Amino acid sequence: MGIAVAPADTRPIIGGMSGGYIAGTKGLAWIHWVNVILSAILLLACAILVPETLFDRTKALPSSQNQDLISSEGKPDAEIVENVTSTSPDDSLNRQTIYDSMLKMRKYEGNFLEKFLAPWKTLRLPGVWLVMFWYAGLVGGVVTITTVGPSLVAAPPYLWGNNAGLIMTGGIVGAILGLIATNLCADRVIIKRSKLQGNSFVEPEARLPIAIPGLFLATTGLWTFGFCAQNLGPAHMWVGMQFGLGMLCFGLMQAPSIGFNYVSGSYP
Repeated sequence: MGIAVAPADTRPIIGGMSGGYIAGTKGLAWIHWVNVILSAILLLACAILVPETLFDRTKALPSSQNQDLISSEGKPDAEIVENVTSTSPDDSLNRQTIYDSMLKMRKYEGNFLEKFLAPWKTLRLPGVWLVMFWYAGLVGGVVTITTVGPSLVAAPPYLWGNNAGLIMTGGIVGAILGLIATNLCADRVIIKRSKLQGNSFVEPEARLPIAIPGLFLATTGLWTFGFCAQNLGPAHMWVGMQFGLGMLCFGLMQAPSIGFNYVSGSYP
């Protein structure tokens, strides 16, 4: 999950770096034209490559893959037996039929109001508020820094000009290191604790202590950037701003892998 969310977390950094060069060489208007071009490419790619969410998988499955559940009612120790008939490669899904079905416009058969309200109903869960403020606070810090940072180094005494976006390079380094560190330890602590308890079930809260060092590092990184940005006199203060953003992005990478998995594990 952390790998999937990493591009969304680093987009203010990458966008700010590339936007500075685009605006400096092509003009401010081309920032918007590049967004239009990229959006058109993504729209076309989604229409062609992404499966339609209204696709009815149960109707497309061959009858040999239907599952017959046999249960005994009234017995506390009843077992559910799942009979799945093996299929040959010829029984696999017809890819052309699936592809043609993806491109068809059909009436939505689900409960639209229920689907619309489903995310809002999660606000009744305390863990959702915990992770929501955790993630929103760190993302807000990154967005603030990527907005303020280039303006600071573009002005005296630095005068970086079109290279002002390079002040955010530290954020990319911190995000990569944070992603690697989180992926190495987020699931390992669960597996290790489960083995120590005899392969028993481990509560989702076991993940949360891993995030404490990252949260501390992210908070101090935000302070580091602020203190260095407030005292721009010495020429080396840009290094402190780089490190501050890197520390913040390191902690930000832990929110998806630890926080989101904690919520999904607590409220399946």
